[in-house]
Amino acid sequence: MTAAARQLEDTGIDGAAAAPSHFPDPLRQAVPLLDALTIHHGPARLIAEFFARAEALMLSHGIRLWFSNDFRVLEQINAANIGSWYRLWPAFTAEGGAGEGNAYFFIGTLDGRVVATQVGRVYDMPEGLTEGCRSLRFMYSDPASMATPEDRCALLGDAALHGEEIRGTIVQSGGTWFHGELARGRGFAHVFPRLSRAFALARWGTDWTVSTVRQSLADIGVGKAYGYKRLYPELIWKAPPSRAGYTKNDPLNLVSLSRAETIADLEEAVASQRFAVRPRPQAAE
Repeated sequence: MTAAARQLEDTGIDGAAAAPSHFPDPLRQAVPLLDALTIHHGPARLIAEFFARAEALMLSHGIRLWFSNDFRVLEQINAANIGSWYRLWPAFTAEGGAGEGNAYFFIGTLDGRVVATQVGRVYDMPEGLTEGCRSLRFMYSDPASMATPEDRCALLGDAALHGEEIRGTIVQSGGTWFHGELARGRGFAHVFPRLSRAFALARWGTDWTVSTVRQSLADIGVGKAYGYKRLYPELIWKAPPSRAGYTKNDPLNLVSLSRAETIADLEEAVASQRFAVRPRPQAAE
């Protein structure tokens, strides 16, 4: 048993190790999310308890959580559900340099069917997010060889000023998708982005989490459901239509959480009724 698994056992939360060992094709290389959790950084007890509670919550809906960094699989899932999902942008693709060591994604399945995803891409960005966006490092691991002349990324106005503050180890968390009939409208938007932030903090010790929220979703409170307290308009992303679906007329907003804010948000989540689960019964003495 891994150290993280022992910490999960210690939480005493029902369902912390309930996922089976197999995974149906074509996602056979995915592993149960809790098996992939490695806590090298951050408050270990809090992170372990949050994962256990989130796992138990999802299992109560019949949904199992999986981890993968085979981005060819994610691209297949995206393509199969493009009618209800934007095309992945470069940062979340193998073409943009996402892979083992710098990125991950989670899958939620219901009776073996993929019904939810969440993606994370990790950067060492001492130059700050504003410059990382301008240079296209926010999108590509090697912009010189991967980007096209049509690619453009920029933070403007208050977003640019805030981007100057965002430096160090950064995770871009996004790719949040829920199946329209099987997973939307159940409150899962409160779960998956937090799992992503906690996973990146535990493995890489991230200083910041950043994400983007389309204006149409910000207007109905999606950014707040994800746990973000700040929203900055004027994140510009343009690319060839074959590269990204975020070129439609739906402005993007930058959202962010610092490391301290991420931890505080996890503390609030664990204490909330939403993540309340039944403790595992104790054996009689």
